[in-house]
Amino acid sequence: MTAAAPPPDRPVAYLGGRLLPAADAALPLDDALATGGAAVTERLRTFDGVPFAVDRHLDRLERSAAGAFIDLPAPREELAEAVAAVVRHNVALLTRTGAAGDELSVGLFVSAGSPGGPSRAGVTTTVLEAERFAAEYREGVRLVVPATRQIPAVCLDPHIKTRSRLHWRIAARQAATLEPGAKPLLLHIDGTVAETDTGNVLSVRGRTICVPPLSGTLEGVTQAVTRELATDLGFQWEERPLTVADLCTADEALVASTTPILWPAVSIDGRPVGAGAPGPAFAELMDAWERLVGRPLRPEA
Repeated sequence: MTAAAPPPDRPVAYLGGRLLPAADAALPLDDALATGGAAVTERLRTFDGVPFAVDRHLDRLERSAAGAFIDLPAPREELAEAVAAVVRHNVALLTRTGAAGDELSVGLFVSAGSPGGPSRAGVTTTVLEAERFAAEYREGVRLVVPATRQIPAVCLDPHIKTRSRLHWRIAARQAATLEPGAKPLLLHIDGTVAETDTGNVLSVRGRTICVPPLSGTLEGVTQAVTRELATDLGFQWEERPLTVADLCTADEALVASTTPILWPAVSIDGRPVGAGAPGPAFAELMDAWERLVGRPLRPEA
C-alpha cells in the first residue's frame, strides 16, 4: 500500500493499493462496479475510533468474493491495514475538528475491475454522528412490506454480500410511498420474511429469539454477535420461517444492522408489534452490546 501524504485536514480513502485524499478517489467509467454492479462489499463501524470485528468482515468478504468469482487484489493483511490506516487518519480528523464523540461507518468493497485488468479494492468512511439513531432507539422503527421481493437464492446466492443494492433501493422507495418514514420489510417469493434493506429481522417471544433460515438470507455480523450475546443471557435461538403475522404477534421484533446495532421494530404495515413500543429484550440486548464495546450506544444510556 502506498500513500500520497494527504493533508491532515482532509479525509482519506484507499483505492487500488493507494492511500489518497477521499475527494480524489475515483473509479474509471469502465470499472465492473459502474458497468454491471460486479463487486462485493462489507460495512463495518468503529467504537471509540476502533474498527469492530474486522476479521469477521474480512472472512465474509473472502467468501463473497469467491462466490462471485472476483479475485481479491491484495492479501487479506493489506486490506486489514488499509481499513486501519483510513480509520486512523479519519478518526484523528474528527478529533481535530471537535467531533471526537462521533464514530465512523466504514465501507470496504472489491470490484471485478476494468475489462482485462485486475480487480480493485476500496475503503471509504462516513461520519456517524453521536445522536444519529437517538430517535429510533427511543421510539423504534416502522416496517412496511413493499411490492419488491427478495431475490431468490437460486438466482443470487444470498451469502454473497454484493455491492448492487438496486432491489433494496426500489423497496425503500416503495415503502416510503406507502408510509413515509417507514423501512421496507422484504419477503421471499413464498411470503415468508427475508430481511430489511439494512439488516436482519429477529422475532422475540419470551426468552426465545427466532430468525429466518440462513439458507435464504445473509447473516449479518451484528446478528451473529447478537446471537452470541443472547445465548450468554439465557435466550434460546431458533431458525425457522417467519411470517408477518408471526412478527406482529411476537412480544418484540428487532432489526440487527451494522451501524445502529439493534432497532426495535414497533409496527408492520400499521399493525403494532407486541406493545407497539421498544421492549425489555431490546433493552437487555443493547445493555449487553454496550458492555461488549465498552461505551454507551443509546444517548440515554
